Amino acid sequence: MLSEPEALRLFSSDEVQTIVRIKTMRFRGRVPAADLDDIRQNLSIALWRGLLKFDPGKAQLKTFVSRIMENAANDQFRMLLCGKRQIISHAEQLDEGQDQIS
Repeated sequence: MLSEPEALRLFSSDEVQTIVRIKTMRFRGRVPAADLDDIRQNLSIALWRGLLKFDPGKAQLKTFVSRIMENAANDQFRMLLCGKRQIISHAEQLDEGQDQIS
């Protein structure tokens, strides 16, 4: 396990921030541009929490960070998909309500 100063040093490194940027870019064209900053922040929070548990004796940093980012990105995609389903469901309910009124 890393101390907070060690985790912060790794978190701020160019290597780690490059991985965060790459994972965030997966969302371009799939979400409004305004949401990309929120997604990057969510990925960064997941990374910070994970880095505090990082043990250099068990894994290489790049492998560890890539796995955390992949899992966090998949979580974000699931949340977005769920949100789209809810919007479609609400729209269908509204359409059904209009049919009943007519």
